[in-house]
Amino acid sequence: MRFIPWLLTGLLAGVLITVSSPPSLVPAAHAQAETDDRPAGTPPPLPDGFKTYTLPGTFSIQVPETWFASGSEAERYAVITNFEGDREPQPEDIKTEIWFTEETADTAVNRSIQDIINNGYAVNSYRQVDVNELRALRLWLVDLPLDYPNQLITYIGYGSYGTAILITHYNQEDEATTALVAQIHDSFGLLFQ
Repeated sequence: MRFIPWLLTGLLAGVLITVSSPPSLVPAAHAQAETDDRPAGTPPPLPDGFKTYTLPGTFSIQVPETWFASGSEAERYAVITNFEGDREPQPEDIKTEIWFTEETADTAVNRSIQDIINNGYAVNSYRQVDVNELRALRLWLVDLPLDYPNQLITYIGYGSYGTAILITHYNQEDEATTALVAQIHDSFGLLFQ
């Protein structure tokens, strides 16, 4: 569904208040403790067929074993793809960009929403999610006039420390692709220095 600018801004306003607040434990930690013996805050076990990519001193994330990753610790930025090298986008391609900014979540999300509005992009849905026991905001954008017509964006606020932003670009809009992308985003963990 397409939201007109004032409606999108109004709908997300309540979410921004939560996203911009300092990190806190969420009920997911309690649900985790009830379902297995891991201590609260322990990352989930690595799923079969996955590996952990770590950008030293910045973050770690679980991705399929056959995927490719490169990053810059100095820029606190990484790109993870299911294909090697640069090429014209293919129907099965998935490309995730991850960076950490010193902006608060409120500032980063407001800037991003303004860009979405200015470009007239379609927000299919949005919601709060839990990523590594922190509240996060997730947006699904569709019908984009870009190389990849779909994006899943996750903003994870770390109070005054900054904000992690994960953007996955993809072509196929199906349940399997969306579930895989969400699983990857949900495995993100910031490495504090």
